[in-house]
Amino acid sequence: MGGVFGAIRGQSLAVGLLERALAGRLAGAYLFAGPDGVGKRSTAEALTAALLCRERPPCGACASCTRRLAGAHPDRIEVAVPADRKQIPVSAIRELCARLAYPPHEGLARAVLVPDAEVLSASAANALLKTLEEPPGRTHFLLTTSSPSALLPTIRSRCQIVRFMPLGTADLSAICVEKGRDPAGAALAAALAGGSAARALAAAEAGDLEARRARADAFDGATRGSLGQAMAAAQEVAADKGASLPHTLEILQIFYRDVLVAGAGLDPEHLALGDRQAQVSDRAAGMSRDSVLARLAALDEAIGRLDANASPTLVAEWLALRFRQESA
Repeated sequence: MGGVFGAIRGQSLAVGLLERALAGRLAGAYLFAGPDGVGKRSTAEALTAALLCRERPPCGACASCTRRLAGAHPDRIEVAVPADRKQIPVSAIRELCARLAYPPHEGLARAVLVPDAEVLSASAANALLKTLEEPPGRTHFLLTTSSPSALLPTIRSRCQIVRFMPLGTADLSAICVEKGRDPAGAALAAALAGGSAARALAAAEAGDLEARRARADAFDGATRGSLGQAMAAAQEVAADKGASLPHTLEILQIFYRDVLVAGAGLDPEHLALGDRQAQVSDRAAGMSRDSVLARLAALDEAIGRLDANASPTLVAEWLALRFRQESA
């Protein structure tokens, strides 16, 4: 996808809506709503670039683009939480309104970015309402949020809502590679990310994805051996520090979801871990659908117990026993 939004992946509906608006008439206020890490902020910045540059797509080299990229463009205004606050205070909105009393400096347009708009205080949100209802000429508000229900209904009603979807694993994997992450771990990082580029990049950055996968394989294999082997594997995987056990269980979840997909006879392109197609197919051939579903349910319960601060060792041992029951 080229043009103004050429760098935005996996958001064809949102991008299509905004491209049509740019070609016609832009709304005075937009609310970009969707999960964290799916491109809302990047899209807001791309739209800002289009508003402030005379070229299509934005040239990135003119005086206006240079100032914008340096964070010094007077017609790009960002309203953010002060360092010493947890919310955007009403004083920030009053200051904004005072600035908006004057026309754009460059004469083209002005963009007001409000990232994470759910952090507007109640008084700040109320102060913003009238301006959103009647934006000054050539001024466009670009709000983003991962929690639209946390915003005042009146704020939502004054904005055109643009929905952003979780990203697919192919897009996430490509983003990881583009950002310089190891291609070998990109597919697994994408599968672990829950549709978020930020989480995919963080997972790929951790640098131990293959080690996590090896731990998951070892645990899974040991549960098909003797009771002693299963308990030893449980204790070993639980002994890892930090969040390693939940991450290991998440990898097993992804693997068994793929086993479920393969067992249903769906096209391999639907596998989250396409690089493990042979292993997934082997497991699917040797397990019933009910057995796979039981393992997935056990993994969900184990992760829930860990979230409730249960002992990692006890959880791992319990899970090993559950897996052995399904293998019996």
